[in-house]
Amino acid sequence: MITIEEIFNLDGLKQMEDNWGYLLKESGVDNIFLSFDWILTWWRCFSRGNSLFVLKIMDKDQLIGIAPLMIRRHTFFGLPVRTIYFIGTVVSDRMDFILTGPKKKESILAVLNYIMKNSSRWDFVDLQEMSDTTGNFHILRECIKELNLPAMSGIDERSFYIAFRNIDKGKFLKTFSKNIQRQFKNVKNRVSKEMDSEFEFKRFVNTNGNGISPEELVSEIERIEKASWKGKACSGLFSEASTKFFHNEIIKGYFKKGLVDISFLSIKGRNIAYQYNYSYNARLYNYSVAYDTKYSRFSPGLVLQIHVLESCCDSIIDEFDFLREEAEYKNRLTSDYKIHARTRIFNGAVYSKFLFILQSCILPYLKNKKIIYKTWMGLKKAAHVFKKRY
Repeated sequence: MITIEEIFNLDGLKQMEDNWGYLLKESGVDNIFLSFDWILTWWRCFSRGNSLFVLKIMDKDQLIGIAPLMIRRHTFFGLPVRTIYFIGTVVSDRMDFILTGPKKKESILAVLNYIMKNSSRWDFVDLQEMSDTTGNFHILRECIKELNLPAMSGIDERSFYIAFRNIDKGKFLKTFSKNIQRQFKNVKNRVSKEMDSEFEFKRFVNTNGNGISPEELVSEIERIEKASWKGKACSGLFSEASTKFFHNEIIKGYFKKGLVDISFLSIKGRNIAYQYNYSYNARLYNYSVAYDTKYSRFSPGLVLQIHVLESCCDSIIDEFDFLREEAEYKNRLTSDYKIHARTRIFNGAVYSKFLFILQSCILPYLKNKKIIYKTWMGLKKAAHVFKKRY
């Protein structure tokens, strides 16, 4: 019989470290964003306003799964709400239930039943960034239908990737379109003529013996980000104190374990672009990219991206994962992608029913009225930027 045990505090979470790592490796959803170190660091940096809602899934006395959840108090379109999220939501690019063995459906049914029994503690559930490749999203949809729960579920966005198996580095550039090949060649010539220099590519991981410290890497990333459009729009990793502290901690901790992979593109000894990646289980997760806008005419983002991809051909990397957020340049580099899905669940309370109507009917209607929706979202963005700056 499947039962659920809830973890309420940080001490209880810390005691799960060894079991967490073992279950994750056996689960089929093993990725950097579900690792215990990532989850624990996230909680230490962003726990304010949140409550742990981590669920241990037990088959008799055996731990067979974990639902890494939390309850967050926040506002949704100006309304106060209590939402159940995966731990790491917003910062993490891939989230899921950690399940092992043949009883995955029974496990998810038990989690949903436990959540519904505690419906007085939340207003809606919002499970984001579940990859359709793990199978858990499809099981979740089956369970929601079986329990007849009011819910919204579907594709949220695409996550592009490149597989490197059997790719020859010498022929790698030729795998791209002729337009990209031509652009790459033209910008290199432009740098040579205008700057009397060439691009220099540098890649840093802890195993290459270059002597650079994590603090130096963070400082250089922050400097470039401030000079990028992200810095000017206050939307970068280092635009807020909380995310800045988080990535400082992650880079310092993961650099020692060989899990951080950071590359720079420079001209005349000055770094003008960076790519901040995580190396985990023979995959390179592309977390953040930025470049100094003064050098936009040289397409530094594209040039750096191609250099990084070429370097993967010489390493143990099997796959380069662009992660979430669709972008035109990703589509130009590859046509392969995974689906990120999102599921929202509501309960029987009047307020939760209203939130269901708001999200399933009213907001989609406003999105169709583009002028109204764009005005509203523009005002939200302006208020967010103003709050960060002042």
